[in-house]
Amino acid sequence: MSSEVASPRGTRRMWSRVEAPARGERGRTLSFPDELRPPPHGAGAPIVVIAMERCPEELWERLCRADPTCTFYQTPAWHRIAARHYRTESAPLLFRPGRATVCLPLQRKRVWGVERYFSPFGTYTAPICASKLGQEEIASIVGELARLNLHLVSSPFTQNPIVVGEPTISTVQVIDLESLDPENPMRDWDEGQRRRVRVARRNGVVVRTAETRAEWDRYYELYRLSLERWGGRATVAYPRALFDDIRASLSDQPCVRLWVAEHGGEIGAGYLAFYHNQHVVPWHGAADARFFQLGVTQLLFLAQITDALRRGYSVFDLTGSSGLPGVESFKSRFGTRTVEFASSVQWTGPLGVLARCRDWARARLRRPSSVSRCLGLSLTSALVAIPTWKAGGL
Repeated sequence: MSSEVASPRGTRRMWSRVEAPARGERGRTLSFPDELRPPPHGAGAPIVVIAMERCPEELWERLCRADPTCTFYQTPAWHRIAARHYRTESAPLLFRPGRATVCLPLQRKRVWGVERYFSPFGTYTAPICASKLGQEEIASIVGELARLNLHLVSSPFTQNPIVVGEPTISTVQVIDLESLDPENPMRDWDEGQRRRVRVARRNGVVVRTAETRAEWDRYYELYRLSLERWGGRATVAYPRALFDDIRASLSDQPCVRLWVAEHGGEIGAGYLAFYHNQHVVPWHGAADARFFQLGVTQLLFLAQITDALRRGYSVFDLTGSSGLPGVESFKSRFGTRTVEFASSVQWTGPLGVLARCRDWARARLRRPSSVSRCLGLSLTSALVAIPTWKAGGL
């Protein structure tokens, strides 16, 4: 039996099979509300995509809890902060392929009269769904998204990866917490990192979570010192208001912890970590260079990993390294493994034409004589100046 339903792009008639729901974290079988429950394995279900609706926040929250692969970056809490920071609008897109319910959290901003959709702060997003979708269902969602100007940083952990437009392969480094020995979490670290932990302990370094506004303020000062040290190598500089917002709205929630390393009564380093479902990520770190020789970074990592093990998390995500071999090498010393994932960019309409012209001009710049003959320097510069997607989408 087939089903025909009118959608924004016309009438669809498709069929799919949706797998049974995966088991939830900590060995519990997830219990789905009726509107989130997929059909039984093997049951035919028509793919009917109703796209470009706004997902109600309550439903968004429930999907975030029901999908064990969902990260903090896909939650309403993170997107509310991003919307305030970017002065954008949260755009959780709702899809209903067959009997499944899917939410894709994005930010939306209108620039030059054109709407852009993007992942906030360059962090992950992906379809949130209580079950693994079939290929036809994924394809139907991608087909709807193909109409958007979109920068999608897909989650490396999602059970439903999507690529829209031109893909770029990226990597993150993670520690599989379930493979660690709780009695010896440093087992896979190299000797140099373990030695740094011993140095920190001998020198009386204490790691704890921040509790007061003054401690959050000190962390931002450490970040300011870090930016000065990095100079032109810094790819982004976040304003103080962003950290104030995170502290004011989330510091009393279990999804956020600011870890600090203290020596002689002075906080010298810290990491701001986010928690959701099975995933832990130290999103942001900062330090005073005077404290490096005390092993503060290594002791901070150990404290966070030990805490995550105790609380039953599965993945400790050290994120990407921005293509910097030195950073990647440093992270590998903590026993990480590398996970690949695809980011993608989709331009449509006139912006798509301009973007292709920009890419063509950049390629021609490798041959200056040809460029000067065909375009002239001023036109080439104008084309290259067409905005590109930065980390975070703007």
